[in-house]
Amino acid sequence: IMEDRLADFRKIEPGKGNPVPIKNVTSNLMPDFSQKLKLLQQSINQIKANNQELINLKNQTIEATQNDVEKRCSMQLNHFTEINKGLCAKVKLELEDLQKEVNADKATTPNEPETRIKVIAYQAFNNKFASVLKEFQNNQVEYKNAIKAKIARQARIVDETLTPEQIQDLVNDPEGAQRLF
Repeated sequence: IMEDRLADFRKIEPGKGNPVPIKNVTSNLMPDFSQKLKLLQQSINQIKANNQELINLKNQTIEATQNDVEKRCSMQLNHFTEINKGLCAKVKLELEDLQKEVNADKATTPNEPETRIKVIAYQAFNNKFASVLKEFQNNQVEYKNAIKAKIARQARIVDETLTPEQIQDLVNDPEGAQRLF
């Protein structure tokens, strides 16, 4: 395989940057570790997809003019949020297991290439998860702030005599806002 790849590289014209086709090579190097990473990647990708769905639902909720549409979007938001919370807990546990495995390998075989691969893979997945988790949390905060702004805007429309303090009370107590509307 190595000679084939070298021949492929030699065919590339300098400065042209022609892509070299990547052959699908299945590696038997650390199959258990690779399988764990594959499952971890699937979970992280699902969280990312759910994050995008949460953004779409947040926008639909904010733009909703009918109460039933808003409730439907809110229920879907809660559903995806609960799924993401479960996936995040699962990924945290999987990362903790990987960290234990990596630490054990670092203690027993610190200079082995497989150990370095595991360390780098663990760090990459840990950073990726941290990024996706932060995005999930930011989406939740943005949704909360958007809903508060929507309630405040609607309160001003319904009753122009409300003071900023009263509006803030309504924003902090959605049930009170429901009574007003």
